[in-house]
Amino acid sequence: MTMTKPLKSLKQRSRFVFIVIAMMSLAIGSVSLYLSTQLQQRIDNLVNHDTVKITTALRLAKDAQRLQVITNQLKSFSSETQRQQLLHALSTQWQLLISATQQLQLIPLPDNKKARLVKFESRLIKEQSQLPLLNSLTQSAFSANQAIAAIESQLIEDEEQIFNAIQQQLTVYDQKMMQSLQHAPKASLQAQLTQHQTLTELLHQFQLLFAELNQLRHTKDILTINQIQRRTLRLYLQLKYIEIDDSQNHQLTQDWLARLTPLLTGQNNLFQLSRNAVNTDAIADAHLDLQAEFSQRISDYTLDFVSRSESKLQQSGEQLKQESDWFVILIFCAGVLYTLVVALTNWRLISQGIVEPVIATSSAMHAIANEKPHTPLPQTNNLELQQMVSALTTLKRYATKVKSISEIDGLTGAFNRRYFDQRLTVEMHKSMQYQQPLALLLFDIDRFKQFNDRYGHVAGDECLKTIVKTITKVDGVTDGIFARYGGEEFVLLLPNTHREAAFNLAKKMKHAVRLQSIPHQDSEFFGMLTISIGLCCTTINEKDSATSLIQRADEALYLAKHSGRNTIKVDETD
Repeated sequence: MTMTKPLKSLKQRSRFVFIVIAMMSLAIGSVSLYLSTQLQQRIDNLVNHDTVKITTALRLAKDAQRLQVITNQLKSFSSETQRQQLLHALSTQWQLLISATQQLQLIPLPDNKKARLVKFESRLIKEQSQLPLLNSLTQSAFSANQAIAAIESQLIEDEEQIFNAIQQQLTVYDQKMMQSLQHAPKASLQAQLTQHQTLTELLHQFQLLFAELNQLRHTKDILTINQIQRRTLRLYLQLKYIEIDDSQNHQLTQDWLARLTPLLTGQNNLFQLSRNAVNTDAIADAHLDLQAEFSQRISDYTLDFVSRSESKLQQSGEQLKQESDWFVILIFCAGVLYTLVVALTNWRLISQGIVEPVIATSSAMHAIANEKPHTPLPQTNNLELQQMVSALTTLKRYATKVKSISEIDGLTGAFNRRYFDQRLTVEMHKSMQYQQPLALLLFDIDRFKQFNDRYGHVAGDECLKTIVKTITKVDGVTDGIFARYGGEEFVLLLPNTHREAAFNLAKKMKHAVRLQSIPHQDSEFFGMLTISIGLCCTTINEKDSATSLIQRADEALYLAKHSGRNTIKVDETD
């Protein structure tokens, strides 16, 4: 009977070795198939997903650049047909931008990029809705410029006719005066000379008037147009009241002035049309500039998006190459391990039964000692090790409780300053690494010392608890790190938050406290408790430190305190 047990034991072990070898063969084959499938899926996803993303973004950038060209062309069109064509092209281009933005949103992207694209889409739809207004403005400007061109053409024709007529009349007077020098009496000669001087003065006044009108063609300034109008009307009145003895010339002058009157003083006179054209051109150009500026922003964003995506694609390709290399190495190691499995079976039994549980238990103990209370505990059938695991479970509960005490303020339930200081360092590093804005709100209770003096410290503690519960319920606060910084002073750290969003959240917090209507007889705000908030928002660089950031928020809080309390002040250092 003494020989039966070893033989039975050897048979069981041999059977166990055979089973282990079969299972390892199956496991190696399954893992190899799984890893190769995963690798192929990642390659396909990389090619299809990232290629579509980059192609769509490039199309969006190209459409945005094309839109800028169209807006520039709309500032200098020459015909109604061209205007209609450009407006139609502009409408089509906005629709293409909206379509490309919507397609880009369908691709899996980070939440911040999707939110940016949603904002772009909303702005694109808004800009597209402005096209009827832009059509009206450009049509009005074009009509005004057409009317101005017609009046200017008529003025050129009138100017030529007036000057020719006066020159002809002056030539006639010159001939008469030459004849009168020999035969006519002196009085007749003097009358002819007076008429000649009057016509010369008339010609000079007309030349000055048309010279002023010619300046109108080259000005786009309302003030200059008004100045030209005043000078032109002054010349017009001088012409109107020039005394001409010759009835024929007098009548001819009045006819010329009658032709100029509606052009200079009528309801749709040249000056009013010029002002309308300048105003509508300016408004239309402003709209076009806004659209061009927004399309430039889209172009810059998409080009940057493409650049980042290409960089990420390159990194993913390198990572896939490394994974494929590791896959080859893994297969090689699996083959080597497979050949050595028989010799190592007994050792592995010991390792799995004793060594590995001890190492796992040691690792768990080390992790718990390093403030990682959620570390899973190893499972074992060994009685001694199971006793160690049981003791480790007790230690884990104790470590969890200690960690909670070390991070949570015992009175209010908010994070304490120690935990906040740790997170502030981490978030500042993220802000500098990813160039994201970091907002810090520092606030305390107005006249809290007087509150404690009047109502007692017990009421003061309850007040602090109420403030923390109130602030925590404000939408957006839980997205940040809210901590009690000391005494009645609290701090809220908001990663990746711009100044406007942080300021709006601060207003909600201040309003929420006011809505609690906590009595405070020493408060100057209707006897109700209030808070003052200092806000600092910046993108961290190498010169910034946690101390400087807190100091900037504290200075803003100090300014809020000295500005009457119950207010929000923003640090303007940047």
